[in-house]
Amino acid sequence: LPILEIDFAAVMSRLRRIRAEISHHDSVQRYSAEVGVDVFAGTASFSSEDEVQLSSGETLRFRKCIIGTGAGARIPEALSGIPHLTSANLWNLQALPPRLVVLGAGPIGLEIAQAMQRLGSRVTVLTGAS
Repeated sequence: LPILEIDFAAVMSRLRRIRAEISHHDSVQRYSAEVGVDVFAGTASFSSEDEVQLSSGETLRFRKCIIGTGAGARIPEALSGIPHLTSANLWNLQALPPRLVVLGAGPIGLEIAQAMQRLGSRVTVLTGAS
């Protein structure tokens, strides 16, 4: 099979453009204003079987509750002060890293590992003991 040349900068530029085009459809503003969903950001804890106490001090009562916590990268303390990538800033890369270590073998980590490997990076995935 012939070796394909990938214009990584063009791929990432297109990806950023598409993400910008669709971001409105997955935004808090859309769910609040257009869909009519009440969205509360912050932390919360269950205070009873039908109540949640928000970090703002507000208490919400419900019959049914959906827990949509979202996710964010948990940065190891050892990386404090060291430049690193996360699932949030990885998409700003302009050049393909020749090697990449992905910490975590969850869905997002493996998705990134696969994408970067297919684009040409040599990828190693590290995961904690289960």
